[in-house]
Amino acid sequence: MVNQEYNDSNLEEEQNISISELLIKWNNVKVDKQKILIEEEKLKNKIKAFLKEKKWDKYFDKDTNISVTITESKRESIDKMQLKLLLSESDYNSVIKLTIYERLNILTKESRDRIKKMVR
Repeated sequence: MVNQEYNDSNLEEEQNISISELLIKWNNVKVDKQKILIEEEKLKNKIKAFLKEKKWDKYFDKDTNISVTITESKRESIDKMQLKLLLSESDYNSVIKLTIYERLNILTKESRDRIKKMVR
């Protein structure tokens, strides 16, 4: 299921690898990762459906030594526009912390096409 091509070679040992070869390997890993994440989500949904069907909140499997629990979670988010309206600029700046970091963005043709569709 997963392409093992990138696992067989150690990138640190390869001295003369081109950027194109690195990007090809990166793309293979990304595609496999997406397939694995989709499969994982399907399995989670099946497990959750099974537990709900049995009306179980938790389960411990003795064969695999794996426990599963369904918990209800809440997520809070802050509306920054409302916060700006309520606070002065200095108060707002003291509440909101800005972290600067570097991020590598790699866009494939599919990614660019998806972004173009969203922008239209």
